[in-house]
Amino acid sequence: MGMSIAQINTLGHEAVESQWLRALRGERSHFKFRHRLASGEERDVEVYSSPIETEGKTLLFSVVHDVTDRHRAEEALRESGELLKEAQNIGTLGTYLLDFVTGMWASSDVMDEIFGIDKEHDCSVAGWVRLIHPDDREMMTAYFENEVAGKRNPFDKEYRIVRQNDHVTRWVHGLGKLELDVQGQLLKMRGIIQDITERKQGEMQLRESEERYRATFEQAAIGILHTSLDGRILRCNASFADIIGYSQDEVPGLSFQQITICRTASRCSKQSPIMRPAVKVGRSATYARTAA
Repeated sequence: MGMSIAQINTLGHEAVESQWLRALRGERSHFKFRHRLASGEERDVEVYSSPIETEGKTLLFSVVHDVTDRHRAEEALRESGELLKEAQNIGTLGTYLLDFVTGMWASSDVMDEIFGIDKEHDCSVAGWVRLIHPDDREMMTAYFENEVAGKRNPFDKEYRIVRQNDHVTRWVHGLGKLELDVQGQLLKMRGIIQDITERKQGEMQLRESEERYRATFEQAAIGILHTSLDGRILRCNASFADIIGYSQDEVPGLSFQQITICRTASRCSKQSPIMRPAVKVGRSATYARTAA
């Protein structure tokens, strides 16, 4: 006994006295302070104070709750939420919750940004369908009605949308998990929407590049082939097959020893035609017919 509040309250004497007077006048009853323990550790407390009369004196009756652990848990939760939001922003990953009873869905800010919508958008199933690219709309409507709502399969589909704010076409990947009642009736679907436009564009560019290479491979006037590391032919174009006198289907599986002849000039002079490698890069080689 004999200690003052100012000795344990980290606010300091003047600030403590100001709050103490407000409590005595009945102007305020709830306070949040930091108290310093005998060990030196500081703890968060909530104080509920009210004036009381006893033996002709006005005293301040206070109840103190240590809320340090609660504050730490709240801070950890807030940081976790901020990390989750940051991860969603970085990964362009939006979340949603569809209520099958009302037919309405709620979405995260990231998902709204992906779709180019604001909070005034019609967040119904019909409103979602209108955001889908016209060429994908029929396919996605059938998928949702038959595979998801009908067969109770999880939602897992890549499709195109047209953002409402700038009318730009984007690719998204939608995932959703269904929640059913005990009778198996649809209640909700929780899921995510990810913008995969860059990945899809990369896939299309790769496919176009492969198609161009395939056309070059097949139509080239010179012989081109792919081989394994041990010299076994894996595939060739028509020009190469024509050079060595085989059909294109017969070449895969042949070895260099079977089509490349002679190690000495004397042996080469006796045989024709002679196959000599013109270009060899990695596992691909280009050949041309040479005279003996």
